[in-house]
Amino acid sequence: MPHQDLNYDVFISHAGEDSAWSERLAERLRDEGFTVWLDKWEIKPGDHLLFRLNQGLERSARMLTVWSTNYFRDGKVWTHSEIFSQLHGDPLGAKRCLIPVLIETCKIPPTCLNQVYIDFRRQADFDVSFQMLVQSLLPSTHAAWRDKRGKHRTAAVEHWQPGSVRLRLGNQETTIRRSDVLEEFKIFRANRTLYCGHAVVEDVIERDSDILCTASLD
Repeated sequence: MPHQDLNYDVFISHAGEDSAWSERLAERLRDEGFTVWLDKWEIKPGDHLLFRLNQGLERSARMLTVWSTNYFRDGKVWTHSEIFSQLHGDPLGAKRCLIPVLIETCKIPPTCLNQVYIDFRRQADFDVSFQMLVQSLLPSTHAAWRDKRGKHRTAAVEHWQPGSVRLRLGNQETTIRRSDVLEEFKIFRANRTLYCGHAVVEDVIERDSDILCTASLD
């Protein structure tokens, strides 16, 4: 769950020559509900360029890099600086802070060769690649509620649709039974509340390491 100071789900780093393609991608992501930092939308006349770029990077959960011949061309100071800022903080990609998309065949620098990219080179496969990108950008979805003892509980959301939710809980001290009412029930992703109400437990499956719980939503 990103820190509350993060205002954007994704910062798009691209070469100026790829602005039109990057903006179309940003619009698609925005249509999916993501908050997107794109230089064309965020930098205004009179702004300090370096300050605004740093601000965008600091306030974004992830950086999406649009890889192309233009992106890696010698002399591209800003693209090189942006990608280094993310690789430096997460060199092994454990946090997946940097998600590359490849829009054309190009020479990828040695420092980036180990980064797994999403292939956007074939226009006919755009929608398939886009769905892969959406899934890679989605942060974990969680639920929180107050149990009958008044204690606050949390769980990972495995599936959620209007009217029902499936939760995965750690099998420790948590006790949950059929017909339990989960008060002050919330589903949230990143810093956004997706649902707020109450839930009623319909089914509980206990396993060695965790508990699967299905509940109905009002």
